[in-house]
Order: sequence, then C-alpha cells, then structure tokens
Amino acid sequence: MTKKTDPFAIDLTPELIVRAYQAGIFPMAENADDPALHWVEPPMRGIIPLDRLRISRSLAKVIRSDKYTVVANRDFVKDNQDLVKRFMLAATQSIEAAVKDPKGAAQSILNANPKGGKIETLTQGFELTIPLYKDPSGKANRPFNVTDANMKETVDVMVEFGGLEAKAKDEIKTYYTNEFLPK
Repeated sequence: MTKKTDPFAIDLTPELIVRAYQAGIFPMAENADDPALHWVEPPMRGIIPLDRLRISRSLAKVIRSDKYTVVANRDFVKDNQDLVKRFMLAATQSIEAAVKDPKGAAQSILNANPKGGKIETLTQGFELTIPLYKDPSGKANRPFNVTDANMKETVDVMVEFGGLEAKAKDEIKTYYTNEFLPK
C-alpha cells in the first residue's frame, strides 16, 4: 500500500511567508508538538504609534497587576534552531518588502481580506511601524537587530511599569539574542 500525500500540502518557503505576512496572515501550529500548521488570519489588528505612546496611571496599574504575562519557550528555540532561523528570515524579508513598497504590502492585506481596512490607513500603519523594526543606533541595516543599549531601554521600561523585576536590569543579555537573524 502506498502512502498518500496531501494534495494541498505546500512548502513554507521564505517567499511564501513574506507574501502571507504582507497579506496579514501567518502559519501556526495548535501546540509545540503538533507538526501540522494552519493559517491564522486575525480578525482585528492594531497599530500602536510608540513615539506618541503615554502609559496612563490606570494602564500602569493593570500592567503591574500580574494579569498579563509574556512567555518565551527557550527549549523550543533550542530544539528548533533551523525553524527559528527560517522564521526570522521570512519575517525579516517581509519587513524589508514592506519598507520598499508599503502601499503594495497594504494592498496584499486587502487582496487576502477585502474587509482588512482602508488602503490609506494600512499604508500609513506600515509607514509608522516600520521604523520600530530598525536598530535605532543605525549600526544594523536589517530589521530585528537589537543592541545592549536597545534592550537596556526596553528592560528599564518593563521594570518601571511592572513587567519585570528590578534584577532584570542586571540580566539584559538573557532577554534577547541576534543569533537567529539573517546576516
């Protein structure tokens, strides 16, 4: 008996991931042990203009309340280094494509989901958020690169608003790595 293959199976190439991100969708498994992936299309997306973000006292109180948690699974990253590298390559290429053509990236979202918003709003969203992916020091040309100074600022804010304990300021290197980013 021959094993049937899935007629709908496709290879997740960086090009496909870039096109998917441009369309506002991404692949995800149900859990870390599930080899099957499905496409996720979030019904709502938002843009937070961080250059104008002000944390109100009430929001700071909610952040400090421990109702919300950020979780990273180091074992998954360690056990799936090639997958993480391929994912970061695809994410990097998608940001680079949006940098070159923000309106084209916005149109891709609308092509995949005609109710995804207005072209002008989506284009403006890309133009406002793209700088957030860049190294503010200007040393790295590709998105997602983080320096100790970048991470120190981030950790300081998270300590200030209750996301991390004060000792995190002495452990900055445990919160990031550029190891899986494309060169």
